[in-house]
Amino acid sequence: MKRIICFVMMAAMLLCVGFGTKSNAAAEPGQEPNFELQPVALDPSDPDYNPYAVCREITFTPVDDPSISARELGIMRIQESGGSDFLDCFDDEFLELISTATSVSVAETYYLEQYDELTGEADLVAVSYEEFMNAEPAETEEPIDDELPIIVPGGEEAQGTNAGVIARVDRGHLMVVCKMYQLSGIQSGYCMTTDFRWLAMPAYRGTDLLGITRDSSTAEIPRGFKGYIKYKENKQLYSSIGGRMTVYPVQTVGHSQNLANDDRTSHGYGIRFNVPNNVNPPASMFPNQTFWAREYYNLSGHVQYCGLLKLPSISPQNFNHWVTYLHQKGYQLGLGFSFSVTYPFGASLSVEPRFSPKFTYVPFTVLARYVIK
Repeated sequence: MKRIICFVMMAAMLLCVGFGTKSNAAAEPGQEPNFELQPVALDPSDPDYNPYAVCREITFTPVDDPSISARELGIMRIQESGGSDFLDCFDDEFLELISTATSVSVAETYYLEQYDELTGEADLVAVSYEEFMNAEPAETEEPIDDELPIIVPGGEEAQGTNAGVIARVDRGHLMVVCKMYQLSGIQSGYCMTTDFRWLAMPAYRGTDLLGITRDSSTAEIPRGFKGYIKYKENKQLYSSIGGRMTVYPVQTVGHSQNLANDDRTSHGYGIRFNVPNNVNPPASMFPNQTFWAREYYNLSGHVQYCGLLKLPSISPQNFNHWVTYLHQKGYQLGLGFSFSVTYPFGASLSVEPRFSPKFTYVPFTVLARYVIK
């Protein structure tokens, strides 16, 4: 839980909108832009309305220091907006764009898994920041104190030490954070990022997706998409070599992946990934065997793209983005294991066939108004 609290405090920021400039031509990077991207509140009657979303706007202080590179300034802006797990993944091109940002709108949303005893599945339910912080996993980690037996011929058991082995049953805690940076060097330009993190891993581990879709009034800045995931692994070796059970110290390994865009149409931007499943310690072992137990945690992901309006001379005008996290919670028997995802203009992404496998949806709509000053 300490690990959870540490991350939430670090990441407490993300998703609304803001931008600026002074003529219909783009300002030079670092100058005040002549336009604003103003956040627009979602109507409570909208099915994607989340009353617990935490939004904020941050205006960056201009930096006039030739000793600071564009890359360094881009990192500074990201840190000012709440930081990121993926600073080591961002390339120079993206950081140089972010270095021109004059403001950022940030929104964060929080979700807990709620288990349904009738279906045996867990759905993600939006909660407040306070409820999220106070939530505990369904079952806490408990050391297994019993000795781990070695099965020997004749049915006898030789006992060994099961030192500090952890049995974990999770109740998922998910945070989704969105940011929209206003760029001063491109008329109506912006960069949008969405991050997620499982602060406690979900009960069901399958295939999940994180995606952004946009409306038809926007266009993509080339090469703006990037997608990543990261997670950590605790692995522990069990050995019954020599007729004695030995449990070796835990080794912690970090993993990261650079993922391609799941949408081939360029209407949307998403990543599809497998949620790693734990390998629990064995109940017993035969002589002269070894076994690796594995626990995965701190799964996080990031999607980014940069865009602009197709008709920036029209002012004011509204434009929308839809952020969706899809968490697989099971399979519909008899309908197979394959599925496809569509990224349409003007709507959130969707899965077909809709109930194979089963998903719980986490949607968030980003509304913004473009205004020339």
